[in-house]
Amino acid sequence: MTKKTLLLFAAIALLAACKKDNDPFVPSTRIQIHVTSAVEGPVVKGINITLLSDDHHITADYVAMAATGADGNATFTVTPGIKYYVYAYGKPPTTPGAVYIFNGKYTSQAQIDQFNFVSVSKPHIGDNMYDDINGDGQIDAFDKVMGLDTISEDSFTYVFFVINP
Repeated sequence: MTKKTLLLFAAIALLAACKKDNDPFVPSTRIQIHVTSAVEGPVVKGINITLLSDDHHITADYVAMAATGADGNATFTVTPGIKYYVYAYGKPPTTPGAVYIFNGKYTSQAQIDQFNFVSVSKPHIGDNMYDDINGDGQIDAFDKVMGLDTISEDSFTYVFFVINP
């Protein structure tokens, strides 16, 4: 093969590996998160918003991340039919309905002993197990997320996310 042919094949392979937002075979929709705070005001700019899902539910393995702009918004293009969670590192949500992500039940004392429980009472074997979202070894208010309903195809979802600075 000639050098030009090899370069052409490499370019085609690279393009095939890239997902385009306008790919007609991958349906997508958008979520816009508006961040507000009772202390910082109705528009909070420069906050990193992390989008998590049931398959990617810790900050080390997130779906997407974006900083809020001057308007307090961060926008994500997502795949419909997936349950998403909104998270802001170091800024616990005070949005009504903020939750911990459920990850099964504790089956041993060793599972319980690996975490410090700061904002929640120490669980017992058989209690719900929650994810340490930020990976700091503690289950506390900084691990809470705002769960979104499953997003439908070709829709635009606008979410108010209230944080506690």
